[in-house]
Amino acid sequence: MWAAVLGLSLDGAQDRGLERVKGESAKLRELRWPEDGFAWKKDDALRDRTAGFEAAIRDWVESRLPRSRQALDAQFPFLKDRLEKALGHEGLMLRSRNSDDLTPGFIRGLELSRPAEDGDELTVTAGVAIPCGSDDAVYVYDYRRGVPRRVLESHGAGEFDESISGVQFSKRDAAGNQLILTLRRAPQCAGGWNSLSYDLFRWAAGASGARRIFGGRHGIFLAHDKAWQVRLEPDDVLMEIRARSIDSALHDRAHVLHFKVTGSSVERIDPVALQPRDFVDEWLTRGWAEMESRSAKSKGGDLKKWHEFLGSSFFVGGDFQFVQPCLDPPDETQVAVDLGWIQGKELPEGLRVYFMVRRTGQYRFQMTNISFHGQEGCPGEAQPDEREPTLFPEKGEKQ
Repeated sequence: MWAAVLGLSLDGAQDRGLERVKGESAKLRELRWPEDGFAWKKDDALRDRTAGFEAAIRDWVESRLPRSRQALDAQFPFLKDRLEKALGHEGLMLRSRNSDDLTPGFIRGLELSRPAEDGDELTVTAGVAIPCGSDDAVYVYDYRRGVPRRVLESHGAGEFDESISGVQFSKRDAAGNQLILTLRRAPQCAGGWNSLSYDLFRWAAGASGARRIFGGRHGIFLAHDKAWQVRLEPDDVLMEIRARSIDSALHDRAHVLHFKVTGSSVERIDPVALQPRDFVDEWLTRGWAEMESRSAKSKGGDLKKWHEFLGSSFFVGGDFQFVQPCLDPPDETQVAVDLGWIQGKELPEGLRVYFMVRRTGQYRFQMTNISFHGQEGCPGEAQPDEREPTLFPEKGEKQ
């Protein structure tokens, strides 16, 4: 009897929840996208009603989630289809992928997944249709205490982070702490260049949920077959991202983002590049706060002055002329670059600069000297090696 009463109660809550989703959808459909569809977040009405629509979807989905880990195991294979079918029956799912005249208020899709690192967790991604993609909200639920408990909710907060590209989980450490990483990109109709936003959450043992401790954004070439690769440990984040090189002839290169996590503190650590040429690229395009520790000390602070002169987070462009291993000292490499752009400004004529890079360990480098003249201990002009190392080799490959 009580089971029947409980079933009726749940059904009533689900029906009311679905009516709320329909109501929020109707409110949103009264509005139009601005002419610049990508500026919709700046429209207060669109942004606020979209948030209300997403909240209604979230609450309805939560009312339909299995109520125990055992039920989740049994229902998971067909749970996504069941949810989308119920929403589609009410005309809430987007039918056409044509975004030329998109009306707000539709759901582009739901994605459900269970991390291999923890079978007690369920990830739900709900996408609301926007031009050329979706505005995705991500929710993580914990089943360790029986009924599902929402422990993480993530929305795109920036201008170019609406669509989810991935959600990664670390294993739990001995104390039960876990890291969760969300990766986001901007929606787009065509083209391979984009930006990748990343947010790192730490779910401490005993905490009611995960807390964001770090985030950032990086350019990315999504058309590459290995646009991004991630390795996540309870105290370590490693990302290898294909993104722009300062040399347009190279098109894209491997960018390495490696972070050490100590509690809620996050520090970028080596490696920051995989070869001397890429280290020069990184040194020129990242801030001095990151590159100071990777630059040799000099009495007059010469390398800092060079960085202020050449480096820029806006735009640096040039052509790598050669990457020559040195005879003296043998652990250094001379990299010659013809710079055409510095500080975001085009130079009237090319400027050749010679960079001396010391290898201090595997995939660890230090800038030792910069000059307008080549070093005598590095005779020759060896061409850059076209082979590229990686921290994520295929099976059978070497790093």
